[in-house]
Amino acid sequence: MKKIVFESFLILSVSVLFVFSCQKENIKNSKSNTHEVFQEKQSINSVEIECNGNCSGSSGTCSIMGQLGGGSGHNYVTCSCSGCTMKVTSTKNGVTTVTNLIEAQFEVYYLDLFQTYMADNYPGQTYTLLKYNFTTDSEEYVEMYSFDLGNGQIETVVLVGDANGLIDKVKVYDCTGSCGCREVYDLNTNKASCSCNDCQMKVTTVKK
Repeated sequence: MKKIVFESFLILSVSVLFVFSCQKENIKNSKSNTHEVFQEKQSINSVEIECNGNCSGSSGTCSIMGQLGGGSGHNYVTCSCSGCTMKVTSTKNGVTTVTNLIEAQFEVYYLDLFQTYMADNYPGQTYTLLKYNFTTDSEEYVEMYSFDLGNGQIETVVLVGDANGLIDKVKVYDCTGSCGCREVYDLNTNKASCSCNDCQMKVTTVKK
């Protein structure tokens, strides 16, 4: 999932969290007969990806599907079946753009570590990947994976790594509790927290 170069940019004065404000919204649609790599990621503050629609010729449900790059070293997310539309919401300098893509791939960094997290914490559990969020500044890459365990139980996990490749370790933040816990990562302070009081945070450091 072509090499994509991330450019450094100024951190917004307001905390860049996983809740994005929308000052302006542009909507574009794109169709392609072949897989395309969405490459506007190199100069944005944040990206959110989800898959919508109905699977063509089957009873399957549209969702996000991860593809490990193997020897290429590049991992991607794509939609799970033909007929799905990938909705990419990107925010740069306070301006939000929504792009709908068909037959698209999007490069991600920590998919293999997310899959390891799932195998360790939910062994044998079938799950559906609902949403992928990416946020970056000049220091860190932050990924949030939102997934459904099949019983309406939606969970999230956040992975944070060094944007310059100087540190070969990634921190995994996992909040659990009875209040609908979610992980929140503030790029201004480079600190993680849980979204409500009745949460416990588990932090694990793993090697890339």
